[in-house]
Amino acid sequence: METPKTTPPLVPHKPEAPLLPPVLTGASAYLWLWILPIGLLLLLNLQGYGLIEGNMEDAERSSAHWLGFSNLLNLGIGIALYLVARARGKTSDCLSTLWALPVIAVQIAYLWQATANVDNILPRSVTIWIYPHARFFYNHYAFCMLPLAWGVIRVACGNASFLSKSIGKNVLIAIFMPVTLFIGMKIMSPFGNWDFVRTISPVIVACIVIVLSILMFVALIRALMLIFKGLDEWAPNKQLIGITLIALCMPIGGLLLNRTIPFPVNFQAWEIYALVVVNTAFLMWATLGVRSAPRLSFYLLSASFPFTLYFFVVFLPYTPLAMLGCIVMGAGFLVLTPTVLFTLHLYHLVQAQRVAREQDNARTLVIGGLLCFLLLPAFFTSRSLMDKAALNSALDFVYTPNLESKSIEYPGNRLNLKRALASHRNYKNGIYYPLLSDAYSWLVFDNLVLPDDKIKQLELTFFGEWGSSKNMDPVNRGMDLWGRGSVRSRSSMPRSTPPSRKVDLIKQDLQLSAANEGNTQATLTLTLENASPEGTWGGAEYINKLSIPPGVLINGFRLHINGTPVPGRIFEKKTALWVYTMIRDTERRDPGLLVYNNPQEVELRVFPIMKDAPATVEIDFLIPDDIDAIHAPEVLPNPAELIPKLYPTRAQVATGSDFTYIAPLDIDSLPKVKREQNLHLIIDRSQHNGFEGTAEEARQLTREKFPNLQASRITLANYNVLELAEDFGMDSLPIGGGFDLDKALAHSIARYSSEVLDSRNDTLPTEPIFIIVGRTALQELPELEKTKIWQSQLSALQIYSAGLENTVLKPLTPEVDSARPIIRVGNSLRPAHSRRSLLFTYFPDFDAPAPEYYDPDSPAGWHPLEYDHHAADDQWTQAIELWVRNHRYAASPGSATATLKDLVAASRRSGVLLPATSYIVVENEAQWRMLEKKEGQKLEQNEALDFLETPAPSGLILVLGFGLWIGWRKMQEQSQR
Repeated sequence: METPKTTPPLVPHKPEAPLLPPVLTGASAYLWLWILPIGLLLLLNLQGYGLIEGNMEDAERSSAHWLGFSNLLNLGIGIALYLVARARGKTSDCLSTLWALPVIAVQIAYLWQATANVDNILPRSVTIWIYPHARFFYNHYAFCMLPLAWGVIRVACGNASFLSKSIGKNVLIAIFMPVTLFIGMKIMSPFGNWDFVRTISPVIVACIVIVLSILMFVALIRALMLIFKGLDEWAPNKQLIGITLIALCMPIGGLLLNRTIPFPVNFQAWEIYALVVVNTAFLMWATLGVRSAPRLSFYLLSASFPFTLYFFVVFLPYTPLAMLGCIVMGAGFLVLTPTVLFTLHLYHLVQAQRVAREQDNARTLVIGGLLCFLLLPAFFTSRSLMDKAALNSALDFVYTPNLESKSIEYPGNRLNLKRALASHRNYKNGIYYPLLSDAYSWLVFDNLVLPDDKIKQLELTFFGEWGSSKNMDPVNRGMDLWGRGSVRSRSSMPRSTPPSRKVDLIKQDLQLSAANEGNTQATLTLTLENASPEGTWGGAEYINKLSIPPGVLINGFRLHINGTPVPGRIFEKKTALWVYTMIRDTERRDPGLLVYNNPQEVELRVFPIMKDAPATVEIDFLIPDDIDAIHAPEVLPNPAELIPKLYPTRAQVATGSDFTYIAPLDIDSLPKVKREQNLHLIIDRSQHNGFEGTAEEARQLTREKFPNLQASRITLANYNVLELAEDFGMDSLPIGGGFDLDKALAHSIARYSSEVLDSRNDTLPTEPIFIIVGRTALQELPELEKTKIWQSQLSALQIYSAGLENTVLKPLTPEVDSARPIIRVGNSLRPAHSRRSLLFTYFPDFDAPAPEYYDPDSPAGWHPLEYDHHAADDQWTQAIELWVRNHRYAASPGSATATLKDLVAASRRSGVLLPATSYIVVENEAQWRMLEKKEGQKLEQNEALDFLETPAPSGLILVLGFGLWIGWRKMQEQSQR
C-alpha cells in the first residue's frame, strides 16, 4: 500500500530587504535633502542679488528675477512633495522610483537655467572680485547636487521592474555610458573638424550628456549596492578583499593620482592618508564584528562617517564633469572614488544599524550614533574656538594694550597660546581643504587672516623665536593646477602689473570761503593728465603725499567721474585701502582714495587716468582762522608745496570738556628750555637676553657715562612690563618669553606723562634718558610704532644700551639738542615741537585756564600765550574733539573710551577725515555695497587682522568645465548669425 504523498508546509515569503534605510526614503528626507539645501541656496542668491543689484541693467535684473522665481518654484515643489508624503504616512511607497524622478527632473531643470543664463544675470562689472562666476556656479552646484544625488541614489536602490538585479548588467551599463559619449564625440569631430559640432544644438548635446551621466551613476550605484548586499553570503575573507579594494586601494590610488592631477584641489597631506587607513580599519571591524558587537560596529562606522561624507560632499558639485572625466580617465576616477566609498560606508552603516536595533533601544542607538558622528566635527570646532580665544587674547595684548596702566601683564596661558600659534601656523602652512579650511577661517577670524608678519611678532613677543612659513608635511607638494594649493597662497594678494605712474598736474585751483565764525573752508581742485608714453596700455595712477599743517583738517573729497563730481564717503582705513587695491588691480575702474599716512601727511591716489581723458579731484580743508587773516598763497605747481602754506597766522586754541588743543605754534618766537635729566632703566628679562644681575648692578652700568644722574625708575620687561618697586627684587618678573621694547618704552613714557607732566608743576620736572640693560647690549633699535605716538611727550627721545658682557653704554638714538619751549595748560605741561600739533589734557576742576609758556630768563617764569579761542560748539573744536579721541585710541587703545567702530561712525557723521579712516570714491553701486560689507566684517574683528585677498570660494575647475560649454554655445550662436 502506497504511502500518500504529503505536501510540504508553505513557508511564508520573506520580503526582500530594501537597499536604503527609511531615513533616506521617508518623508523627512525631503526636508533635509531637498528643502533645506534649496532654501539655503535661495538665501545665498538673495544675498548676492542685494550685493550686485545696483549694477544690473533691466535685462540682467529680469533674468535674475526669473532665476529667483525658479529657485522659489524648486523649493515649493520640494515642500509640496514633503507634505504629500507626510500626509500619506506609512501607506506611502516612498521607496518607489516614481517618487525620486521629480527630484532629479526639478534639479536638472533649475541647474540648466542657472548655467545657461549666468552671462545674462551677472554684470561684467561685478564678476572680477565682487561676485565671480566661480561663486555663482559653486553655490548652485553645491546645493542642487545634494537633492539630485539623493534622487539618483533612490532610483538606483529602488525595486522598479525595469531596474536589473544583475550586477554584471549594471556594471556594463555604467561602462557603456562614457564609452558611448566618447564614440559620439569621435563621430562628431572627424579629423578634428568641429564644423559639424557647431551645427548641433547645444541643448541636444547637453541633454545627451545629462541622460548618459544619470544612467551611468544609477547603474554604478545599483551595481555597488547589489555587490554589498551579496557580501553577506560571502566568506569574511572575501568581504575584506572587497573593503580593502574600495576603502583602501581606490582612495590611496586616487590620492596618488591627485599628486599629478590635483583635482579639485591638492589633498596631499599625511592626515588624509592616515584617515583613509583608519576608515578602512573601522569598515573591516564592522564586517567582522557586526554580529558579535553590532552596537560597537555601528558607533565606529558613525564616528568615521564624517570623513567619507566630507569627500563625497566636496566632490559632489563636480559630478556633472564625471562623464567627461571618465573619458580622460584620471579626473573621472577621482570623482567616482568618493561616490563608491560613500556607497560602501552607507551600506555598512545601515546594516550595522539594523542588526544593532535587534539588541538595543532605537532611541538610544540613534543618540549614540549621532554623538559618535559629531566627534570629528566637535573636535575640529572646539580646537578652532580655542585657537580663536587664545589668538584674540594675544592680539589684544600686543596690538591694543592699555599703556597707561601701572603694569602690563598677559592674562592668558602661554602654553595654550603656543599650541594655538602652532595650530594656526600649521593651518597656514598646510594645504587648502575645501569647506574645512573655509570653516576654520570663519570660526577663528570671520574670514579675515592673521598675516605672517604678525604671527612672527606674536611668537617673538611671547617666546623669543618664530616658526617657519614653509610646509613641513612629507607628502604635501603644496601646489595645484593654478599654484594655489596652500592656505597661504589662497590668502595672498593677487599679483598685478603696477600701472603707470606718469601723471601731470595740468591745472590747480584754490578757492577760499567762510565756513562759520572764525573758520575758513578751502577747496583745492586738481586736474590730472596721463603722461605715459604712447603705446602704454591702460590708465595711469596718480599718487602724491601731501603735508598737512597743524590744525588744518580735511572735511571733503570728490572725484569727477564722467564729468560728474562724486562725493567721497568715509570708511575704515584698511577696508578702503583693500577695496581700492582690488578695484585697481582687477577691474581697472575709477577709484579715488585719500588717507592719512601719519597725522601730518595724507596720501592721494586716483586711478585710472586715461589718455586724452583728464581726471579732476577736489579736496576740502577746514582752517581755524578768519578768511581775511589767512594769507592765500599763490598757486604753486605742486600741491605738496601749496597745502603746507594754508595755516593760520596766530595760535588757535580749542577747549573741550577734557582737553585743550593748540595749533599752530611758532616755536621760533618762544624761549627754549633745557630741562634736567634723570635715568630710567628698562631691564630685559627675556629668555634669550635676560639680565640676571641685581638692580644695583644695573645701576652701576650707567655711572661711568652719567655719574651725576640718578636712576629714578626701573622697569622690568619681557612680554610683560612691570615697574620694579623698592621692596621687590628682580624675581618679581621671572625670565621668559621675548622682549617687547616698543611696549616697554611706550608704557614708560605714558606713565611719565600721567605721573609727572600731568601733575601741577610750578617748577620744571626732569626728563628721562632710557637705558636698556640686558645680558648683552642691543646693537640697534627695532621698530617703535607705539613709542612714536608718545614721543611728543618728551623734548627728545634718548636711548642707550648696556649689558653685563659689554658694559660700555651704546647710544641707540642720535644725540640732539633737547632744549624745547615748554607750554602749560592747567595741570599739564608739554614740550613744543616744530610741525607737531600740541595736545594738552587737564583736570576738570580747572575752568579752561589760559595756555602759558615758560621763560627761564624771566623772574615770573610762566607767561600767557597769545591765541585765538574757539568755543566748544565751534565746528573746528568739534572736529578736533574727534582727533583727540582718535589720538587717545592710537596711544592706548586698551584704555580709550572710543573704539575703532565708534571713531569710524563719528568721522562719517561729521565728514572729518581721521588717521583711522579714509575718504574713498568708487564707480558703481556694487563696489559701495562691497565696501559696506567688508567694513562691517573688519570692525567686528581684531584690528590686527587683514582681509582675505581671494574672497570667492573654490570653484575654478567647475567654471572651466561650464565655461567651455558656454563658449561652445556662444560660438554656435555666432555661426548662425
